[in-house]
Amino acid sequence: MSEYEHTEHLLIQIDYLRTANRQLREYAEDAVAKIKRLEEAGDALKAAGYFGGWADAVNKWIKAKEDEL
Repeated sequence: MSEYEHTEHLLIQIDYLRTANRQLREYAEDAVAKIKRLEEAGDALKAAGYFGGWADAVNKWIKAKEDEL
């Protein structure tokens, strides 16, 4: 393999890695947005549970989730 071919091969690999990196960042941004939506939905459900008289059940669920972490 000539030096030119080797350099060309490296440039192709760099381009591939840049594309993969960009895709991973996009996926990570989407995951963060999804987590935020799920946390907001969880907060709304918790508030509804407290309002609906389910405070004990909500507190048990929260405790169980915290223990998992």
